[in-house]
Formats: sequence, C-alpha cells, structure tokens
Amino acid sequence: MVSFGAPLIVALAFSLTFFLPFASFLPALLSFTFSVFSAPLAAPEAPPDCTEMGKKKKGRPRARKESAASVDYADSDGNILTLRQELTPGTIAKVNEDLGRPGASAEDGWQRRQEMLFERLAVKWEISGLPLDEQATLLGRLRMASSEERDWVRATIDKHLERFIPELIGSPGL
Repeated sequence: MVSFGAPLIVALAFSLTFFLPFASFLPALLSFTFSVFSAPLAAPEAPPDCTEMGKKKKGRPRARKESAASVDYADSDGNILTLRQELTPGTIAKVNEDLGRPGASAEDGWQRRQEMLFERLAVKWEISGLPLDEQATLLGRLRMASSEERDWVRATIDKHLERFIPELIGSPGL
C-alpha cells in the first residue's frame, strides 16, 4: 500500500475550500478522495505485442524501371544538358494543349510551354561540373539562367524535337 500523505492533505484542503459552498456534496467528495488515494497502485500493463507493426508486407518484388534513353548536348562552355529521347503519348498531348488562359498573353503561354517541355525532357544538366538531376532543381536553374543560356536551351530543345519527337514541332506556342 502506497501512502499519499501530503498530496492527500492538499487535495482535501482544496476540496474543502472549493466545495464549502456546496456542503451537501462534501461526504461524497471525501469518500471518493479517500477511495482514490488509498487504493493500491496497479502494475502497469505490458505493451501490446508490436512485432508485426511497421513491417512491410512481403509481396512480389518490384521490377526496377529502366531509365529512358537520353542524349547529351554540350554548349561552348562545356555544360552538358541531357534530354530524354521519347515522351509518352499522354505527355505529348498535354504539351500540345492550348495553355491560353483568360488574361494571359501569348508570351505567357509560350513561356509556360517552354518550361513544360524542359520539365518533361530534361534528365540532367551539368553546369561547371555540378550535376543537377532533380526536377525542381532543374526548373529552378532554368528560371535563373542568363538569356544566353536560355537561348541555348531553347535551341537545343528545338533541335532535339526535330530529331526525336517531331509530333511537338509546329505545336501551339512555337
């Protein structure tokens, strides 16, 4: 049996000062207080068996997806832009959609199409020996590229489309 001497007295004193206006409840409160504080402490329950939690189901192994064929293009500074050789028909249809939105200029639609092509085609861009291969990083780097770099990327993509994905030549925005 565990003794709760000091906490019991504090709880009793608090109960008396708080519930004094409600004296009719005092006997019930006292019996509850004594029953709670005089009861022996129960041993803590053992945790549930957690051996199965967090384990991945073992199904059939996933086939490793082969990376699409790509082509490297180098500029005069030695930077290398790697572009994907083919796109799925759904991606080609998405790029060919008219991106004209109310209030958007033709320049905005053309710019968005160029970024969309770059997003879908660019696999890697090595600039001054630093390889960039994450999509968000690639697009961010394109957005902060100089006008000469953007012109080179645009010309490279146009040449790449003529060679590998002619369905995108002459599409809206070009």
